[in-house]
Amino acid sequence: AAGAAGGAQAPVGAAVRALVDQELLAAGDRARIDAIEGGAARGVPIVEVPAFERDVHDLPGLAALGERLFGGQPAPSAAASAPAGAGAGPAAAPELGGGGAA
Repeated sequence: AAGAAGGAQAPVGAAVRALVDQELLAAGDRARIDAIEGGAARGVPIVEVPAFERDVHDLPGLAALGERLFGGQPAPSAAASAPAGAGAGPAAAPELGGGGAA
């Protein structure tokens, strides 16, 4: 019974290590971004790529990404921007949680 309990802990330990690794990478990325913004890039617009709920893999997702990167506005909610029955465009992109099939 003790061996079974130890075996169940291995995936949890691996998941915790992966989470810590990702947090360390994110902290390093943030430090480098801060250095760029405060250094030679001062005054140059820097836009961070948003973290969507799903991978961008289709045209509506790319349109939503483009709007977030180049539109200067946060992505609108699906209810606020999609005309009734339209079903297409950035707000309908499943990457933003705006609906559509998974």
